[in-house]
Amino acid sequence: PGGPAADGSSAMTKPVEILAIVVSICSVASSALYTYVYVRGQQAAFFSEIHREYASEDIMKAFDTLESFLDATGPEAYATEYVRLKNLRVNHFFKHGEGEDSKVIDAAAGDASRANRVAAEAELGQRLDASRRRLLHYFGKLLMFNRLTYLTMFSRLTYVTQEMLQEFPGRSRAAHAVKLLQPLVEATAAAYQTPLEEHRQILAGIRNLYGLPEGAGGANATDGETRTCPA
Repeated sequence: PGGPAADGSSAMTKPVEILAIVVSICSVASSALYTYVYVRGQQAAFFSEIHREYASEDIMKAFDTLESFLDATGPEAYATEYVRLKNLRVNHFFKHGEGEDSKVIDAAAGDASRANRVAAEAELGQRLDASRRRLLHYFGKLLMFNRLTYLTMFSRLTYVTQEMLQEFPGRSRAAHAVKLLQPLVEATAAAYQTPLEEHRQILAGIRNLYGLPEGAGGANATDGETRTCPA
């Protein structure tokens, strides 16, 4: 009963099955290629973003401000002077508010020269604190991307991202930033009796990512380099 017709039907089924398998394989390969191209594009965009932000004017000003302050005070007084100026800024704000001309107010009390000095130091305290926060925000952003954006089912992506971060900002720039920031974070935490856990976690994460030793955060640490920010 099977006859030639049944044999012919079976013979036609095999090419169809083979074609279906080929189509399935091509579909999987196409999806894999699309995913690879998409991920590489996202990584390139991420790398471009961190490079562009690092070279931005506010990041460069933040580095310049802290570097100049470290040069002016020396490593020993760097953190303590920062806390003094930060406190001065806070007290100045509560005394005069944001919108009033504090120099005019103090000058009216008969001490114009002291008014100018206090106002200048209060402004410096504000710039120093803003610089510290800006750099912490940038490096915290790097850690967030490294921890979240590429932690997908493709474990290779995490490795590639770490390779990119090793390339830029790189170990030297990271060590320089930690050297500028660590003393300020520790001094602020001690002065205000607050743990500043988020800031400490950022610095610990950067040290871990770049294999920096615990002592790399001191303002005295130079690693054989000058205090100029690596380009």
